[in-house]
Amino acid sequence: MRAAFSAIVFRLTSYGLTPNRVVVLGSNLVIMAHLAWTCRACVGLLRGKCEVEAVKRTVSGYLPIYVAWAAFLTFGLPFLFGFS
Repeated sequence: MRAAFSAIVFRLTSYGLTPNRVVVLGSNLVIMAHLAWTCRACVGLLRGKCEVEAVKRTVSGYLPIYVAWAAFLTFGLPFLFGFS
């Protein structure tokens, strides 16, 4: 994963910001944060500090973040790059 992020950052610094690069970088960051949050809940489950319901809430609770990201891509990205 480190190589993928370094490649994206290299392309951003070398070739500039494009809509595709914004989508890929943002999606990777959103998914990485969700996986980290879910991993933390699963570790808590394995250690006996939380229940299965907490992991379920962690997985389903991130849905509004995905909806917000999709809304930004649908409505915000065209304005950011001057699409009509």
